Formats: sequence, structure tokens, C-alpha cells
Amino acid sequence: MIIAAGIYLAIPTKFILLVAGAIISGMVTIWADVVHQWGPETYTNDIRATATGVNYAAARAGAALAPYVGVVIAQTYGLVGVYITGIMVALVTLALTFGVPETRRRILEEITARQVI
Repeated sequence: MIIAAGIYLAIPTKFILLVAGAIISGMVTIWADVVHQWGPETYTNDIRATATGVNYAAARAGAALAPYVGVVIAQTYGLVGVYITGIMVALVTLALTFGVPETRRRILEEITARQVI
């Protein structure tokens, strides 16, 4: 997504906008699917349903608010501000990705007994 956004900033033509927009949209869709599959696996069984529900609710709220926040950022800081905000969100996502314990082939209750998520 960052590369597609950078290409659009460097070459702001209608064709590049369509191609970069399609790439960004596709990556957002893939990212959302991965998060929705991976998210429940990071919670213990006793709170998994509630935590997953809160996760989905937060995602929906963010999706609903993003266009409005994006417009305010675009009016205040321009298109570069919107892309910088996206880059900051991507960096937070990377930090969370590497900060959550690996759950593959491990009992989740054992993982959370030793550390707090």
C-alpha cells in the first residue's frame, strides 16, 4: 500500500490514481480478512467471543469514521497528510503484529498465563 501511495504521489495522473487506488483497495481487503481470521486466535477461550465482537465493532467504527477523518486531514494537510496518516496506521499495525505472541501449535491459556496481552 505504501509503495502504491508513493507512486501516486510521485506521478499524480488519472491512470496512476486508478491503478494505485485498486492496489490500495485490494491490500486493505486482504489485510482486513487476515486480521479478522487472526484476531480471534489471540484471545483465550473464555473471552474469545466477546473480544472478537469488540474487535469487529472497533473495525466497523473505524471504517465508518475513516472517510470523515480523512476529509479533515486532507483539508488541513493535503493528500500528503492522508498518506502520512496511512503510513502511521501501517506502522502501528506492524508493531502490533510483532508484539502479539505466536499462537501456532500452542495452548492459548498457557501463553496468556505467562504474559499479559
